[in-house]
Amino acid sequence: MEVGEIWDKINYPEKLRKHCLTVNAKALEIADNLISDGITVDRELVNKGSLLHDIGRGVKHNIQHGIVSYEKCKEFGLSEEIALIARNHVGSGIRKEETKKLGLPEEDFMPTTIEQKIVSYADNLTDNNKIIPFEKELKNWRKRWGPQSKQAQRLKLQHEELENYITSKEMKELEKTSGKTTEELMENAGKGIGKFIKDNFKLEDPSVLVVCGAGNNGGDGFVAARYLQEAGIHTELVGFTEQKTELSKKNFKKAEEAGVRFYTVTPESAGNFSADIIVDAMIGTGLKGVMREPMTSVINWLNTMEVPKISIDVPSGINPDTGERSDTFVKPDYTLCMHRIKKGLVGNEYTGELEIVDIL
Repeated sequence: MEVGEIWDKINYPEKLRKHCLTVNAKALEIADNLISDGITVDRELVNKGSLLHDIGRGVKHNIQHGIVSYEKCKEFGLSEEIALIARNHVGSGIRKEETKKLGLPEEDFMPTTIEQKIVSYADNLTDNNKIIPFEKELKNWRKRWGPQSKQAQRLKLQHEELENYITSKEMKELEKTSGKTTEELMENAGKGIGKFIKDNFKLEDPSVLVVCGAGNNGGDGFVAARYLQEAGIHTELVGFTEQKTELSKKNFKKAEEAGVRFYTVTPESAGNFSADIIVDAMIGTGLKGVMREPMTSVINWLNTMEVPKISIDVPSGINPDTGERSDTFVKPDYTLCMHRIKKGLVGNEYTGELEIVDIL
């Protein structure tokens, strides 16, 4: 059944039709920009999903309209993909822990696929049938919900992922012209990682395991381990070989001096470690060629651990620019992107939640 037929069948109000058409135009603009940059998007899904995302508002014009829109989509025999665009578009997403006070079922209502994110973001920038510039709308959200509110933070993350991502080469150039030394950038990265862990995991007497590679991604991990240890959080390091960069060696020594214990890992010992939180600081944007032992065994073990897993900048085994995956790659719950989201993570279903650590 065509969209117009569905609208007519439910006597969809003209005002809502105009709103959906405006959202549709913005969503397709975003989708086309991503596609032209080589990022995979199902344009037809965005097209139909954006036109039907609000069909529940003809029944309920409140926080529950996403659920009603989902049900209406299913009534008309539409695909689960379209129904989920309608279900998860409200605000910038609603977490399970936020649902109870909103009178919603206790489950996540978060846009997860790139098509869901595009429609949600386009809807957030649309006031009735008028497009609002992102910066102005973010200011409105911060005023309405609070400058540090989850809703405002998620809106900014939608913008960062869909319109402000960066390639690894562009990031390196930006770092060169930032006015900060590589050492300062690494310090800022590690400090931000440590802060994220302290702020987001309220565990009693937690332990953290940081798995470090030999390059500067590992260096970020050493700095994070030092900050966590100094904050009273028991932290340990595991690695594969001697650090390759002088800066990484320097921060490894600082972490040891702060009391962080280091263990060398082998394929046989990969499963001998445990912690409440695991940090992947193995590769970051430096993926080259295929994954080898002992890293493959460590990654396979890490993926079996039922604890929060955090990748620094890019999950190890995923190409930062194309999103292509090695045979073995980390499947984190969170990816902490340094300063900007890398192009290969846009719409990538294997990154977990994307967060940004400001290092500049």
